[in-house]
This record gives sequence, structure tokens and C-alpha cells, in this order.
Amino acid sequence: MRYYQLWSNLAEGDAIPGPAPEVPAALTNWVGGVPWAIPVPAPFELTLRQPGRLLDFYYAPIPVMRTDLYQALLAAGIDNLVAYPARITNPLTGEVWIDRVVVNVVGRVEAVDRQRSRGERLSDEFDAGEFFDELVIDESRARGVHMFRLAENLSYWVASERVREVVLAHPHHSGAAFSPLFATPPDGGEGDDEDFEPYDA
Repeated sequence: MRYYQLWSNLAEGDAIPGPAPEVPAALTNWVGGVPWAIPVPAPFELTLRQPGRLLDFYYAPIPVMRTDLYQALLAAGIDNLVAYPARITNPLTGEVWIDRVVVNVVGRVEAVDRQRSRGERLSDEFDAGEFFDELVIDESRARGVHMFRLAENLSYWVASERVREVVLAHPHHSGAAFSPLFATPPDGGEGDDEDFEPYDA
């Protein structure tokens, strides 16, 4: 199975949404990979920190995607995304969008192939996890999960080829980008990663 790091490809002139001032501080970091233990307000209020073209997908600071894109992932069997209705406001114009959801990726998976990956431990002071110059996913440890937070560094949002195909086939996927990750197949072979390009958005 091929894996990718899912992230946001922002360009000059793109809008950047962030939590509105009234959102509790505890709900401004969505990389934990576990269900929320506190109530999430509905709708979840976001405001444009930077005006511009609103994209269909945002990785950070809070994962945001169009509702119909989320529904397409559900229909494809990606069932560990917990979504909450969002309302995005442009404070300069008063324009409001209600066709987005904020999503929590539930699932931490320790899936790094230690023998083939290269990285280093970041500062323990911030519990940042590990930074990888080259990240190789061990398929046997990923256990067939199609989307998850990498336990070794929760900022890594890992997605399978199935997720990539669903997202890129959807008519509304602006902002979504996929960087290919190497993978060690369950039989311990070398895999088929030689065809990968450095980046694939």
C-alpha cells in the first residue's frame, strides 16, 4: 500500500482560516489523534486570519474541508474522521461560509520503519516528536489503516492511496496536497517506491 503525507498547498492570495476568538484555547490544537474529551461547539466558529480565496481543504491550524469532500471520504470507507459543522466568517466583508466542517483525525499509529527512516528527536520541552528527513512507513505496523496521525510525530497526517484517489477525484479539492512516503511491505521487501516523484499535489 502506498502512503502519503497529507498537507495544504497554499499560494499567494489564498485565505487562511483560524479559530475565532471565542473558541476555547483547548480546542485550537487538532493534531492529538484522539477523540475530544470536551464538547465541541456547533457550529465551530472560524475567522479568516488572512483574506483571499477560500480553499476546499486546510491542514492547519485546524483541519477544515468542504462538507461534500468529507462525505466522499466517508462513502469510500474512511470512517475515523470526526466532523463538526463549521462557520467561517470574513471579518472584513462579513461574508459567511457554512459548507465546511472541521475534522478530527482519530487514530495514532506507530508505523515508522526504524531501519529505513532517517530522523531525529526534537525538543522534549514541546513534546514535538521526531522530525524525519526520510520517512518510511512499515505497512505491517500501519495495519491497513487508510488515514491516521503518525504517533512518532502527530503533525504528520498520513493517508493511503485510496484517500488520495478519492480526494483528487473530487471536483472540490483545492488546497489538498500529497507528498509520497516510502513504504516497507508486510513481507519485508523493498517495495515499489522507485517510481515516486518528490511531490505529488
